[in-house]
Amino acid sequence: MAAQANAPLRDEYHRAPLDTVSQQVYDGWKQYNLNCARCHGEDVQGTTIAPHLVTSLQPNGPINTKQLFVKTVCDGRPERGMPAWCPLGMEMEKIEAIHAYVKGRSDGKVRPGRPAVRPEG
Repeated sequence: MAAQANAPLRDEYHRAPLDTVSQQVYDGWKQYNLNCARCHGEDVQGTTIAPHLVTSLQPNGPINTKQLFVKTVCDGRPERGMPAWCPLGMEMEKIEAIHAYVKGRSDGKVRPGRPAVRPEG
């Protein structure tokens, strides 16, 4: 019993979240992982298939405004293999949440890994 009392609350496989974020950013993290991570990489760090979105959303990047991000997600980039998500039924609320998460990563406000929702109030 005493050994359990001294055991850490988290282990290396269940690390505590590094950041607390708004509900929108957390929802964006979930949607990113469901819809985008397979090509753009875990934690928005890019792969050999698709670009590193952290750099793409920087001020000098190719998708440096929310409007460009939404347009790119909605219309896709079929010539590069990216599907058009709006015709597939992705709602604008989810696209905006994904932008909030990816922008947070790009701005250095959200670190890699699973965030936690910041309590309201």
